Amino acid sequence: MSDTDFVFYLSRYDEVRRFAEQNMVGTSGRQRVSWQAFENLSLSLPDLPTQTTIAEILSSLDDKIELNNKINQEIEALAQTLFKHWFIDFEFPDENGNPYKSSGGKW
Repeated sequence: MSDTDFVFYLSRYDEVRRFAEQNMVGTSGRQRVSWQAFENLSLSLPDLPTQTTIAEILSSLDDKIELNNKINQEIEALAQTLFKHWFIDFEFPDENGNPYKSSGGKW
């Protein structure tokens, strides 16, 4: 018996991917690996509790990566907005902290 999340992460492992690529059947675009081919794959797997722990850690890391990517997208959008506001609209802060152009600043 195996933890399904562990099997998912295991399927992303280079050795397993190479094995799968070498044992694909079918036409281009519809290639697959038969279950019989996987029966010939020999891997040393940890016990079920260890598999579950590994899968939970990897899943947490995936969640963190996804969150960081979302944060990076938000920061990029904010930076683009700030750039436009300051350098296209000329509304950068003047010496008093007020928006330059709308406070009467001349370019």
